Amino acid sequence: MNRTSARWPYGASTIGVDYSIKYPYRFTKMSISPYGRDVVLGGRAGLAIIDLEFPLSPPRTISIDSMWKISKVAW
Repeated sequence: MNRTSARWPYGASTIGVDYSIKYPYRFTKMSISPYGRDVVLGGRAGLAIIDLEFPLSPPRTISIDSMWKISKVAW
């Protein structure tokens, strides 16, 4: 059993693989989690949290729909 399959029982890790994913909202800020597994994208429409292990699954979202500009997102 190799190291990847021992750590990730659902298949090989997708971290380090290049992806291009389009979302219907404009995000202007990004922050990566301290563990490096999740990314949060922020914009006027709200927040989207993307799991980097499963980047093609739908993101967890928090809708804001604000007129204010997002200056920073952080964990």
